[in-house]
Amino acid sequence: TNFPSQGLTYTWTPPVPVPMSFTSCNTVMLNNGEVNGQGTTNNRIVQLQVLTSGSLSPLNVTAMQFATTGSTNPGSDITNARVYFTGTSSSFSTLTPFGSVIPTPNGTYTLTGNVTLGEGINYFWVTYDIASGATIGNTLKACCPQVTGSGAMGVRTPTVSCPAGAHTVGVPVGYWTALNNP
Repeated sequence: TNFPSQGLTYTWTPPVPVPMSFTSCNTVMLNNGEVNGQGTTNNRIVQLQVLTSGSLSPLNVTAMQFATTGSTNPGSDITNARVYFTGTSSSFSTLTPFGSVIPTPNGTYTLTGNVTLGEGINYFWVTYDIASGATIGNTLKACCPQVTGSGAMGVRTPTVSCPAGAHTVGVPVGYWTALNNP
């Protein structure tokens, strides 16, 4: 309905690309208060967001340090920790793992890998597999004290390393629990 007058010429000049630079990073608690059932896998606990600007000579993330700080009994409740990378998509996916699976994480652990960052917010997802015998009511937390990247990114500390909130171990969905004296 709104057309320019006949005979007008419009030109568009794309912006000049600039080298990628690190802007910031932050750790965010996902679904605070969520109950993760015993024996379940890939429960999303925290998300690490790495913000960049520019697109030339992209930066790579090569290592991350995580910790189970704040978890009640990580050595018994968590069977595996994993990290997934979804680039600039804020939708969770298990298609691109970062580093190796960490069996029974308890304390601080480091993952090494190599993913290329895109311009904008890049998303990393920390997931836990919960032991089938995990103690119901125990808390599950994750912290990210350090991220290492290529070039000028170097070693960075997230603005928030240990976000507030926690998940709780619970009975898996779909299981029946016997009632006494119904």
